[in-house]
Amino acid sequence: MTVYLCNSFTLSMIEPSLLTEGAIIKASPISLEEAKALLQQGFVSAVGHESTARVLSSLLGTDVPFNRAQIAITGGDVIISFQFMVRLPEGKILGDDEVMALYQEGKIKFFRVELILPAEKGLPCTPLLPQDQRWQGNTCLLTGGQDELLHLQLWGISSPVWFLIYLY
Repeated sequence: MTVYLCNSFTLSMIEPSLLTEGAIIKASPISLEEAKALLQQGFVSAVGHESTARVLSSLLGTDVPFNRAQIAITGGDVIISFQFMVRLPEGKILGDDEVMALYQEGKIKFFRVELILPAEKGLPCTPLLPQDQRWQGNTCLLTGGQDELLHLQLWGISSPVWFLIYLY
């Protein structure tokens, strides 16, 4: 398992073969303290903006290198995303104070992003699963939790991709 620290999450961060085989993307909001704990055992930085790397270093109390790396996660990997919840103007480069202000205003949040591979659970990744194959009582058989799945058929992808997003 590899833990990545990123300043965003996009589908291009998933191993390409999983986008054709099917996967569930689970994104859960986490606190700063939870992010620190998850990163404590080591991580790979894929933070692509210098000011964001400096702010993360300050918030997390550890060195976060600036690194515009392309990553490809697979099952078992985790992304800690310092996710902007607003769209910035085109070409806007933020300074450290601006990044910190957005974080303090709740416009940047930490998320834990991971993949669930239904095939590993012996289940097909399909929106057409009968209700009794998706749920056992109040428990989702794909995730093991009491979660709802948002299914999106993405243009150009032959298999369905599921998004499991926890919002509070």
